[in-house]
Amino acid sequence: MRNERPQEDRKAKGLLARLDGAAEKMNAFLLVLAIGLAVLDFTCFWVLQIRNALPPVTHVSPSAASGAQAATPAGGTFAAAKPTRPAGSASGF
Repeated sequence: MRNERPQEDRKAKGLLARLDGAAEKMNAFLLVLAIGLAVLDFTCFWVLQIRNALPPVTHVSPSAASGAQAATPAGGTFAAAKPTRPAGSASGF
């Protein structure tokens, strides 16, 4: 009668060795992934702290026209600048 246990032990040891090698590579990958996520977490935390430290926006205008009106000084007016050349001569041809 043949004893098949030693062959199974060699196969099991080979399988365990391959699993151990894969686990070592996976541990390195998981370590890199954990460090990357920690850096991302720290960056987001830092950005939120900077955002909270900035002064709040007091006025947001829905259109450019109302923004220009808000920028005019009290009692002053702005005149639109007229171009000195016709529109087609800007290319030089």
